[in-house]
Amino acid sequence: MSIIKKLVGETLIYGMASIFPRLLNIMMTLVYLTYRFKDTEDYGSYNEMYAYVTIFLTILVYRLDTAYFRYGSRLENKDNVFSTALIPVIVSAIVIVGVVLVYSQSIATWLSYEDKPHYIQWFALIIGFDAVATLFYGKFRLASQTKRFLFFKVANVVLTIIFILIFLEVIPRIAPEIGQNIASFFGVTKELDFVFLANLLASGSILLLLIPEFVKVKWSLDFSLLKKMLFYSFPLIVVGLAGNINQAFAVPLQKYFLGSDTAANLSDAGLYAAAAKIALLLNLFTVAFNYAAEPFFFNNAKEDKEKKAYGQVALAFTIVCVIVIIGIITFSGLAQYLVGSQYRASLNIVPWLLFAYFFLGLYYNVAIWFKLSDRTMVGAIISVFGAIITLVVSIYFLPRVGTIASAYAAVTTYAFMIVAGYLTGQRYYPIQYPIKKILTYVVVAVVMTVSLVLLRSQINTFVSMALGIVYNIGLLWYVWKYERKELLS
Repeated sequence: MSIIKKLVGETLIYGMASIFPRLLNIMMTLVYLTYRFKDTEDYGSYNEMYAYVTIFLTILVYRLDTAYFRYGSRLENKDNVFSTALIPVIVSAIVIVGVVLVYSQSIATWLSYEDKPHYIQWFALIIGFDAVATLFYGKFRLASQTKRFLFFKVANVVLTIIFILIFLEVIPRIAPEIGQNIASFFGVTKELDFVFLANLLASGSILLLLIPEFVKVKWSLDFSLLKKMLFYSFPLIVVGLAGNINQAFAVPLQKYFLGSDTAANLSDAGLYAAAAKIALLLNLFTVAFNYAAEPFFFNNAKEDKEKKAYGQVALAFTIVCVIVIIGIITFSGLAQYLVGSQYRASLNIVPWLLFAYFFLGLYYNVAIWFKLSDRTMVGAIISVFGAIITLVVSIYFLPRVGTIASAYAAVTTYAFMIVAGYLTGQRYYPIQYPIKKILTYVVVAVVMTVSLVLLRSQINTFVSMALGIVYNIGLLWYVWKYERKELLS
């Protein structure tokens, strides 16, 4: 059980490193920007550009951060493993970013941003900076240097927020002429541009702060090791790309398949993105769990020979998620005020996305086996089928039912991936999961959610809120009564 306690501790630490900056980011991108941007099309564009970031960041990193976990935890010379992973990322970042900068106007035209090639140029640099930083984050995680990891992750978000506030609040009030000069120099035409520029400055600043870490690198390139690492990570690139389509590609799909013109589609996509960020409150825990779980399972695989920890962690994760889901649903009537009034039309997607993110987190648990057993191709195949489901459901239903089709696609995709990950795992890397208990909690969560949503729509928000509080108390009592031994141990 000491293994579980260690994972809980690391999840809390990485939770601070992932949840805290993401909470800050939500406060800025959800609360501040939805109240600031009266035009929902701008918010749609904002989320579209960051969807592309997730795709190309995966390509530039080659998932060598995960390969570093695998080989860095096995081999004694971790410095050689890290340098072998870092060098190709730096070289490819320079080459690919350079190519994108040269063809930025063509790319901007293709994405319907003909008059904004600077978007492409800035995001190319952002992706390049972040790709290099990602390898150092992986190094911090494997070495359990949680304070450094926490510092850089928080610093990136804090710097972005500071730059945004300087551009949108401080300069216009105290030195508007400076703001005009900056806008003229960078080709800025709207407030959204300053948000992107702030992100560029923050990412560049983080890379400068990492200079001492660059100095410590013992530069070497082991081609035979790199070949093994790339062979291991290639399927994970496919997993990452498919995962990004599943998680972050809703807005680009809505832009092209909702059925209206580009501007109208982006406006609707902005409404969807604002509501989706409320559901991200659950995804924050999922992200923290995944950050801690991946290096944790690699480092402790030999200790847990009976593989008991996996089932125990899956059950604990399920319990926490169910409690959080019911809590968010309970107070979603108040949560709507986190977004500007013009962004509240799509809040009906929140319950769907809460379960989607829950299923995603559960999939992380049942799918860890293919990384531990070097069967990453199985994970790639599952993720590709998941991406196909996302694309098919989205493309077919978006013009018929609207943006909620993206939420339907997310739930369907992750439910499929859990089943596929579990069944293939039982064949190649059998783990005993408490399936009945997990399914019981899922069913309870669905029943409670449906009743709360129906009650709020038919009667009164405060009555449903009171019932939700009763539900949460009942859940906590049940967990304490029947899961207490596991929790206390």
